[in-house]
Amino acid sequence: MTTLRDEPEKQGIDLRTRLLEFHARYYSANVMRLVLLGRESLDDLQALAIRFFAAIENKAVDPPQHPKDPFTPAELGKRLDVVPVKESRSIELSWLLPSIRDKYRTSPQSILSHLLGHEGPGSILSLLKARGWANGLSAGPSDAQEAFCIFSVSVDCTDEGIANSEGVISVVYQYLARLKAEGVQPWVFEECRDIAAMNFRFKSKSKPMQYTTAIATNMQALPADLTLAGYALFFDFSIEDINALSSALTPENMLVTVVSKACEGTTDQEEQWYGTKYKLADLSAELQTQWRHPEAIDPMLQLPAKNAFIPTDFALRSPPATGPMAEPALIHRDDQLLVWFKHDNTFSKPKANFLAQLQTPAVNDSPEAMAKTMLYMDMVDEELNEYAYAADIAGLHFQVSAIREGVELLVFGYNHKLINLLTRVVETLASPALSLPVFNRIKERKIKGLRNLSYSQPYQQAMRNQVLCQESPRWSVEDRLAALEEVSLEDLRYFGPQVLRRALLEVLVHGNATPAEALAGAQVVASTIASARPFQGHACGAMRVRVVEFPLGPEGCVYRRQALNPAEKNSAIEVTFQISDQDPPGGFDVSARLQLLMHLVKEPCFNELRTKEQLGYIVFSGIVASVGRVLNARFIVQSEVMDPKGLDDRIEAFLVFFRDFLETMSDEEFATNRQAVVDRHLEKPKNLNEETNEIWPEIQLGRYEFGWLPKRAEVVKTLSKADILAFFDQYIGVEAAQRRKLSVQIFGSIFPLPDQGAIQAGDAEVLEDPAVFKASHPLLPLPPIPALRTVSLASDVQAAAADAGGTSSSDKPPVAPGEDDAPGDAKSSDN
Repeated sequence: MTTLRDEPEKQGIDLRTRLLEFHARYYSANVMRLVLLGRESLDDLQALAIRFFAAIENKAVDPPQHPKDPFTPAELGKRLDVVPVKESRSIELSWLLPSIRDKYRTSPQSILSHLLGHEGPGSILSLLKARGWANGLSAGPSDAQEAFCIFSVSVDCTDEGIANSEGVISVVYQYLARLKAEGVQPWVFEECRDIAAMNFRFKSKSKPMQYTTAIATNMQALPADLTLAGYALFFDFSIEDINALSSALTPENMLVTVVSKACEGTTDQEEQWYGTKYKLADLSAELQTQWRHPEAIDPMLQLPAKNAFIPTDFALRSPPATGPMAEPALIHRDDQLLVWFKHDNTFSKPKANFLAQLQTPAVNDSPEAMAKTMLYMDMVDEELNEYAYAADIAGLHFQVSAIREGVELLVFGYNHKLINLLTRVVETLASPALSLPVFNRIKERKIKGLRNLSYSQPYQQAMRNQVLCQESPRWSVEDRLAALEEVSLEDLRYFGPQVLRRALLEVLVHGNATPAEALAGAQVVASTIASARPFQGHACGAMRVRVVEFPLGPEGCVYRRQALNPAEKNSAIEVTFQISDQDPPGGFDVSARLQLLMHLVKEPCFNELRTKEQLGYIVFSGIVASVGRVLNARFIVQSEVMDPKGLDDRIEAFLVFFRDFLETMSDEEFATNRQAVVDRHLEKPKNLNEETNEIWPEIQLGRYEFGWLPKRAEVVKTLSKADILAFFDQYIGVEAAQRRKLSVQIFGSIFPLPDQGAIQAGDAEVLEDPAVFKASHPLLPLPPIPALRTVSLASDVQAAAADAGGTSSSDKPPVAPGEDDAPGDAKSSDN
């Protein structure tokens, strides 16, 4: 294998010596910037800076510079065709521009990014989608150095778009011609300036490491008075700077990169490191002339209209009459609808989060249903995109998606016009247009997305197969792909209403809102979508996703698969130990022990398997939560040097080592680790979204244990080393009485996949078909449904409920809620 060290060695260069020389030359105080963030006083922070950094020598060096011209004339005015490994189709236009670092007051690149990357009516993307050529587009500086800038427009294409690549590029140049003819009006800059000022004014706190890194980066390029604002604000409108930048976006100054499987058979070169096949060719003078001076501009191409979603009401709502809220309150419940509400009394931002889940059996009862639901949600998202893009720019966002047991709808951001976007989203969700051209484009994109999972990393394939073996129902990628290929538009038109039929609706409104506003938003959804007869009681429980109980025994069970990509050399394994005992409502004994145990495991696991044994670059240990509160300890390794059976043996050997490691750990070290877990549990949310992401999973999972982190921290505080050893010996150790192990093994091309006979009788149970395995093993019980009572926060709650025709009675039987991890950042992975 050739490495970066080999070529320098051929030239007589000692790479390590050169690196040390580089460090010795440039490790200098004058080219460094330091940011300290902490609760200490400024004097104390200054003392820390002096203590730890004053000794760094100032060598008065100039920092190393990038070359002024990263592209030579040989790379501009060219087309680069590239054959990807995955099903990827894109066209990227890249222009070499002068540096924009000194343009921080006028930000011409941001204005051009806003216009070229717009997704509303009249935009480049709107026309490309209408022609069936594109699914997405982005624009902006992809590399802004001190000596140069590269500005790019990247188009996510359809197959038809790749076939019409010259037409795609022509649309971009037609828009540039429109922009040149009409000019950028001052109000466009003013709108961008006002939105940027609003976002800066109401910026939420970010993670300290991200914040300090951003500030230190700003300090390298900006004057001291702009260090905190950075590049976030617009100051001066300069049509001259905008025109200078846009006038450089010419064909002779452009590199076109086309990435597609369609380029196979047309390339004539191969990249040396990854073997990527490509071809570099001149753009003809005729094409360059056509693009530089378009004969006509498509009338669909228009500059953006003024943004109607920019908020103007930033007033903060008063807390309920009952006072500040520590936890969400159930303010409405009937047979159709549950509404949870929490007023923000912590972050004081004019923002709110509206989250709704519609629990329905239609989404996941077969691969066909899952495929149709995904297509339906993508069609809804696509139909809303142009309308909602203006809201997105103005800090108001939406998301509709299929989850395990239904449909999830999110609208979040500035609260002033949230109800406007919510109403349009709900109306579209209930009755989308479902046009054939859009259906064909979205279906093609979805199919290729599923096919691309074949090229995902082996450890990712192991993770997907672990869930496939454990959850019921759960469908494989192959099943979903086969079902998706057969779905027609007529299927979707019939299926769409079935997705929402008899759905149970549960809503959380969190942030700058009143109870009455929360109820009004919930009723927008309920009156448009939810059924008058949702599933209740046993029917609701019967449609929940369940978890299969793994068999007891030291070897457990094993599921082996060949990596889906035949060229993949790496193998991978995920070993999961299922903790089948569950905490009762309000209890945290099991989860607290597992949290502390896996915290103690993390560092020695990485040190032994990655650093010392060098099994592979990817070594991970942690906790994965299945539905129904079922927790699992997991170990993941990806390797090119050992087959999965060997990796399984090394994980087992590590567990033997770890028990001795833990047993001999000093009391002081154990107490330090225990306190670290407690501190992590007690860390406060830094913004509204983080707090929402603690609340929403409790509603989705039907636990309603709000504020559980401090409660579990109290349990962690009481745990001793003997407690953790006993827990390890009960569930994970080789001779553990309650050991339930699943080993999912993905074999790369270096190691052959053994047949069933390779595992002797009496060893692990071999899973040949996850569906058969799940059908032949018991399901773990569902947790009990807690009793719920509504809370009256103020008189306006009853008034809003009466206006909506609902009731807030508290003597109705509890209704079974959804039970799914929230997607994205809202997912709860350890409880």
